[in-house]
Amino acid sequence: MSAVNSAGEGPVSKSVSTRPGKISDPPLNLKIVVKDGYANLTWDTPKNTGGGIEEYKVYCNGKLIGKVYYEKHYFLYKLPSSGKYVFYVTAVNFKGESEPSNVVRILYLEKTCLQYKGDIVVSSSLVILALIAGFIARKSKK
Repeated sequence: MSAVNSAGEGPVSKSVSTRPGKISDPPLNLKIVVKDGYANLTWDTPKNTGGGIEEYKVYCNGKLIGKVYYEKHYFLYKLPSSGKYVFYVTAVNFKGESEPSNVVRILYLEKTCLQYKGDIVVSSSLVILALIAGFIARKSKK
């Protein structure tokens, strides 16, 4: 495009293109299953993807631990050690990264895993109800 007036035509501007859309909504219904030190995170597609999801980013304790391109699950082969873990997932499209999904928190102690928000299935022969930091933790055998 260029401007034209009585002095003549001005220089041609650079072309600009745009693609409609917006940043995706966060992934939905993040859940975790822990068994024998392995963790499997699953989630659902956001209601509004803003034009399509390019990848999902998986975070643990605020640090990026993996990217998933077509699946809606992430398998963590071994939890590094006993401790507290906080997981969440974001969706990424051409406009950027979404807000975080719901958060799942677990307390991992060797072969015992207590989750103090949401549902969890753990390897154990007992069913235990415990109160941890004001949240009810549930431990059950699958």
